[in-house]
Amino acid sequence: MKPYWDLDELTIKRILGIIEKCEELELENACFIYNPKLKNEVKFYMVKYDHHWNLTVIQNLEKKSDIYKFKDRSLTFEYSQHN
Repeated sequence: MKPYWDLDELTIKRILGIIEKCEELELENACFIYNPKLKNEVKFYMVKYDHHWNLTVIQNLEKKSDIYKFKDRSLTFEYSQHN
């Protein structure tokens, strides 16, 4: 299975930067809206666990989600689902 929303290199770089800032500030979660001017905005939710960060990418209008895991600065696609 492949993700519904493809993460490009720039988006991944930005997410890694947010993770670094969260770790610097000792925050364990963050969320943001990507492309807010699009009709179908995409929401990103990030949560820190013991040894990795989970990223959930939600497309509200299409009711689809992708789940990723960041560990040691590398990204792994886990699964997709319909909400």
